[in-house]
Formats: sequence, C-alpha cells, structure tokens
Amino acid sequence: MTKTYFLIITIVLVSLASALAQTTILITNGTSVIVPIGAEICADFITVQAGGSYLPADPSGTCAGAIVTDVIEEEIIPTEFALYQNYPNPFNPSTVIEYEVPENSFVSLKVFDLLGKELVTLVNEEKSAGSYDVKFNARQFASGFYIYTINAGDFTSTKKMLLLK
Repeated sequence: MTKTYFLIITIVLVSLASALAQTTILITNGTSVIVPIGAEICADFITVQAGGSYLPADPSGTCAGAIVTDVIEEEIIPTEFALYQNYPNPFNPSTVIEYEVPENSFVSLKVFDLLGKELVTLVNEEKSAGSYDVKFNARQFASGFYIYTINAGDFTSTKKMLLLK
C-alpha cells in the first residue's frame, strides 16, 4: 500500500518569532521524522528559511522548533498491476497479501494447493484503482506450500507461500 504523508507544522522560534514572516523546515540529507500531532520538534538538524536566507539551528537544538498541527494522508494511485509477496512468510495461521490495481478492473484472488486444487477465493469483485490488502487465515489447512494467483484485467500473477504450524 503506497501512501504519502504530508506534515503541516507550525514553526515556533524561541528568539526569532517576530523577525520571520514566512518559515520553512528543511531536514537535511533526505532525513524524515515521524511525529504525533501536537509533538514538539526541536533538533540541531533543522534549518529555518526566512525570506531567502537560512538561519541555522543552534547546536543545542533550542534555536528552532516546531509543533505538528495536522497530518494529511494522500493515497497514490498505482501505475501498473502488481501482486506482492505475502507477509509474514512463512506464516501461522494467517498472512497478508497485497496487490495494486491501476484502473477499475474485475479482480480475482484465489489460493490453491500444490496439486492445483482451489481452496479459497479471497477476492472476486470489481475494484477501483488503488492499493489493497487481504488477510488469509489458514487455520483449517495443513502445513505446507500454497499458491495464490491474481487475475485482474489482462494481468495474471502467481506467488507461493509457506504455512508452518
């Protein structure tokens, strides 16, 4: 499931608040931070941009800080069909299977034993474009290898999984 998260933060500058009309937090080297709403952010790797000039954070981490005020979650529509390896694998007794559909399609996701006998149909319906996951509970099946196959539009893919009890 591919999602992008945007953090909307309010900058609180300890001694520079009145001097800055517009501020931006930059995190160097592609570093990202996951913080809960309402958390305070203050570290020596934060740089505050004000009117085209950069004001470095104090090495003690007290010069620039921020409070997270909102988190916006945006789902990204896949560009191609995909079936991913289940996880965990091996599993006992349940596992998760993820797949992606780039356009509205009829999706069929089935589980088979190694002899090709269909054991269960996990998905058998029209799906809109997006990323999906489905839980497979194999409590009633014996330990061993199983195959799962997706058919969506012209796309077909098969993967194997291992149930260990």
